[in-house]
Amino acid sequence: MKICDLKVKKGKSMILKIPNAKINVSKGTAIFGENGAGKTTLMKCILGIEQYGGTIENSLSKNQIQVLMQKKQLSTLCKDERHFKVNFG
Repeated sequence: MKICDLKVKKGKSMILKIPNAKINVSKGTAIFGENGAGKTTLMKCILGIEQYGGTIENSLSKNQIQVLMQKKQLSTLCKDERHFKVNFG
């Protein structure tokens, strides 16, 4: 997965900015950071449930993401689990 110039704004505030990143989720990936650093926002962008600028090149299908999540190779932690009730059908 490649992330290029990812930007997320809430109102006039920039809440997440990632110039460039490569993530190899097939090996298992964990995202750590301080409270409010943007971990949940990043996962929402990857899952397609948050609006963002820039690009996320995801070579995985929704079915593959679901399998990785089931195998706990890709996981999310968020304050409100209702945000991640995603149907991959």
